[in-house]
Amino acid sequence: IDKINHESAVVIDLRDKDIYAKAHIIGAIHGKREDFLNKRFDKYKDMPIILVCAQGIQSASLANELKTLGFHHASTLTGGIASWQ
Repeated sequence: IDKINHESAVVIDLRDKDIYAKAHIIGAIHGKREDFLNKRFDKYKDMPIILVCAQGIQSASLANELKTLGFHHASTLTGGIASWQ
C-alpha cells in the first residue's frame, strides 16, 4: 500500500479480463504476461510496479521474469487480490 500511496506504483492486475472488470484495485491496469513481452508496459520499466493475481502465485513468477527484462522495481501483492479484500 505504501508503494501505491507514496511511490506512485503502477498496479497491474493479471487476472482474467472478466474477473478484473467485476472488481479490481482502484487505478489498476489490466495486463498479462504477453503485454510485457510485447513491450506494451515498457514505459513503466523505471517505476515501481505491483503485480496482482488471485492468490499471489502467478504474479510472483512473473515478477522474477520481469527483473530479467529490465523491470527492476517489479513486486507483488503478497497473497494476491484475496489478501487485499
